Amino acid sequence: METTVDIIYVNYNTADQILDSVGTLDAACGKYGFRVTVVDNCSDADACLEQLKQVDGLNYVQLDRNYGFGYANNRGYEQTSAPIVLFLNPDTLCRKGSIESMISFLLGHDGVGCVGASLFDADDKPAHSFRRLDYGVRIELSNALCHIPAKVAYGRNAEHNYTGKELDVAYVCGAAMMCKRDILDETGAFDERFFMYFEDNELCRRIRMKGLRVVSLPNAEIVHLEGKSISLKETREKLQEQSRRLFYEITGKSWHRPIIDAVNIVLLTVGEILCGVTGKSEKRRIYSFRKKLLLSKEIN
Repeated sequence: METTVDIIYVNYNTADQILDSVGTLDAACGKYGFRVTVVDNCSDADACLEQLKQVDGLNYVQLDRNYGFGYANNRGYEQTSAPIVLFLNPDTLCRKGSIESMISFLLGHDGVGCVGASLFDADDKPAHSFRRLDYGVRIELSNALCHIPAKVAYGRNAEHNYTGKELDVAYVCGAAMMCKRDILDETGAFDERFFMYFEDNELCRRIRMKGLRVVSLPNAEIVHLEGKSISLKETREKLQEQSRRLFYEITGKSWHRPIIDAVNIVLLTVGEILCGVTGKSEKRRIYSFRKKLLLSKEIN
């Protein structure tokens, strides 16, 4: 069967999850031929890793250290040649026909540069799949206010597609992000300055700036288990804050950040006080840590 889609995974101590995910691809791709490339960010050796390397037809690329999500995906992209590329997280399980529907839609619409799946968590509940607005003052204020403004503006469809039809969005989650190769050859793939987080948002922004649509597909259902490559909450928070700051610098919205940070600091301070009064010590610690990150001059 001719290869229509190259599926790229980035591995960092998640070989067991990739093995499970690969096992769902035949049913997910349907009539389309696929090829799998795994780029390893210098994982620890284990039995699952050795098993993964032996998967028939799998292209395994070994890196000498952990370079981050975007860099590793780009090395995988360079190893592939199919007209469609799917960047797929290790912690995903693709439902029957999900990838097939993404490919069919992308091939059938010239004005679309990227499509994303409808993601579900391990409990089969709708999960964050996209954002309707690009990052800036409006979306940051909505996030700081517990997403209430976004829910008022978009209802249930703020981050997950309940419409039953394709939906134009600002960006799709990089856990399952499909692009046309000729578009990526023109725009460039992921910006390697991001170690992790916001690289999917920034790439979708470049695609939209070319006048192309970024689309969420409701019938492309993929389970996103939110895996174990980064489990420490504080590490995750630091990486997100580093990438957030970088995103605003790259996109020319650096003046947004001081305004957003000031509002967030006030709201987090209020949250700290309320949690202290109500005895919610763990939540108070999280708010305190986030405020410390916003005030930090060391995270660049």
